[in-house]
Amino acid sequence: MKITKKLLSASLIPLFLLMIGALTSGKLISDSNLATQSYINNYAHRQVLVSKIFNQIGYGHGIHTFKNYILRGDIVYYHRAKKDFTMALTTIQEYMSLDNLDPIELNTLTTLRFMILEYKKKLETAKELINKNIPINEIDKQIKVDDTPSEFALKNLNKYFLRKKNTELQLLTNSQHQAYTLTLSIFLISFIIACLLSGIISKRMLYSIKKILQISNQISKEEYNINKKVLFKFPNDELKVLANQILDMGSKLRDAFANLKKSNEDLEQFAYVASHDLQSPIKKISNYVDFIELDYNQEIPQEAQNHLKEIKELSVNMVEQINAVLNYSKLTAEKHHYTRLNIHDLLDSVQTNLLFNENDIEYDIQIKQNEFFANKELIQVYLQNIFSNALKFKKPNQKLHLKIHTDLNQSKFNIKICDNGIGFDQKHIKTILRPFGRLHSKNDFPGSGIGLSTCKRIAEIHQGELIISAQEGVGSCFTLILPQVNADS
Repeated sequence: MKITKKLLSASLIPLFLLMIGALTSGKLISDSNLATQSYINNYAHRQVLVSKIFNQIGYGHGIHTFKNYILRGDIVYYHRAKKDFTMALTTIQEYMSLDNLDPIELNTLTTLRFMILEYKKKLETAKELINKNIPINEIDKQIKVDDTPSEFALKNLNKYFLRKKNTELQLLTNSQHQAYTLTLSIFLISFIIACLLSGIISKRMLYSIKKILQISNQISKEEYNINKKVLFKFPNDELKVLANQILDMGSKLRDAFANLKKSNEDLEQFAYVASHDLQSPIKKISNYVDFIELDYNQEIPQEAQNHLKEIKELSVNMVEQINAVLNYSKLTAEKHHYTRLNIHDLLDSVQTNLLFNENDIEYDIQIKQNEFFANKELIQVYLQNIFSNALKFKKPNQKLHLKIHTDLNQSKFNIKICDNGIGFDQKHIKTILRPFGRLHSKNDFPGSGIGLSTCKRIAEIHQGELIISAQEGVGSCFTLILPQVNADS
């Protein structure tokens, strides 16, 4: 049976139990929500109204402003007290309009209403006495209101709400406890069943996976002769197919590595032939030209001398071309030694090697990061190629201007070099990055034609990137992006 079917069948029973538990728990939770909503609608709203009444007649309102009016005689307190008492009566009326009021609630509301009406009546009495300039102590005696019944009624109402709250909370707690107990029980049963089934399946899968890892390790050690009888012990599932594919891949890798080894040997032989057998006759041709010029210098016509000179130049160019191809072929992705380099030292070294005449070059150097990690020999080759191209393709009768900028951005070291040379059209970038790709005649701009392709290869060896931008008649920019390592490697 396939792994997917095994896992599906193993998960159906726990899944079915969990669905039952979820539906039952959902019903219990729904009932709890309905009970809670009922409590909120029937009692929480009433508590809000009681609190509202208390605020309307309590500190800073109602009775408080009433007393301030008696003490200060300020008509502002009179209007505020009157307004607060009116609002409290409106709130009481709103409360009394609710359905299913308990006798305790009716008694409390009636008592509060009577007290507030009494305060409103005394407020008017106080106004008349204040207007007659009656002393405050006399006014206070005539306007006293007994708050004791209202306080007692509010205490009974608070006790009533507290009992209702405790009752609702107990019902809610019981319902949640039932849902929790049921869900936990079903989950534990499902978990035990799932563990038993998954244990059986995983044990068989682990055996297959270990065998696959064993086969992979053997292949990684170039041990390709693995007996396919090992597949007989695999379960009849996808892992057996995977193991078989890995064995087939091992056989193909064995053949591919053998062919690659033979190809590398052929390339090494070719490099030897190119460096010795091809260069040797070319150098001999150049030497024979020298012999002819020395032995027959006075007898050779001018036209023949020109031809001999051209033969010698072509021989030298051919040797240089062969050496360039050999050097390019040696640029492989094998592990290179990285060291901490200083960009100033590299630039000085390149200028020295190329014998730059500083009177012909202007520099604009912006070094934001001095040091970076890379292979020294390859970076020197890169800089020499870029600087050589800048000199080769500079505008006639115009001083070469080089802008060199370095920085470190997101653990990547950037070297950007721009010139004011003849430039080129952006559409030709792919052409100039190919080995021997040229945009100009070799007679106009001599060279091997693989300088920029070498630069691109150096970027790839460093697992970096070479970005080129140019504009015909304006100049070119070359940006080498090098990922950085944390230590010498």
